[in-house]
Amino acid sequence: MQKNKRLFTKALLLLFALLPFSIVLAHPDFVKDLRFKELQVNIPEAEKEALSEDITYYALSSAKFPITFLTISIRGGEAYTANTHLEIPALLADTLKFGGSTKMPEAKLLSKLESLGAKLKISAGLSYISLSVSFLTRDQKEVMNLIRELILQPAFTDKAFAKAKRDII
Repeated sequence: MQKNKRLFTKALLLLFALLPFSIVLAHPDFVKDLRFKELQVNIPEAEKEALSEDITYYALSSAKFPITFLTISIRGGEAYTANTHLEIPALLADTLKFGGSTKMPEAKLLSKLESLGAKLKISAGLSYISLSVSFLTRDQKEVMNLIRELILQPAFTDKAFAKAKRDII
């Protein structure tokens, strides 16, 4: 009985697998007259500026789409930790993000960015520590001031370091 069920199931699967081919063979014009529009892809140019030898700034703005994407890459990822632990760049990135700035420590800076609809990501890779933020273009001045404050006046708090350490472990 079990063998008959398996045989029936296999025959049914084979029938369903061959059904589309039989439709195409019975009606050869079925797929012949399909027309597709040519796909138009416009890749926008990103603004790139070397702020120094170790820091590169990328930005992408559009009048049609009111969101700005900004990435700041700072040389200093895992490749630069030859005599230390590989976790140091990741700890630095997370401590920077969760530590805030001296004027807006810990969650205050992140909360302010989120209240503006901005999304902040700080990560460490092989050669760079990258700070990426997306925000509404109309809030650019305020967001850029917060990012400038975060980079120039970071608050590397014990609480932020402990959180970064827990996240890595």
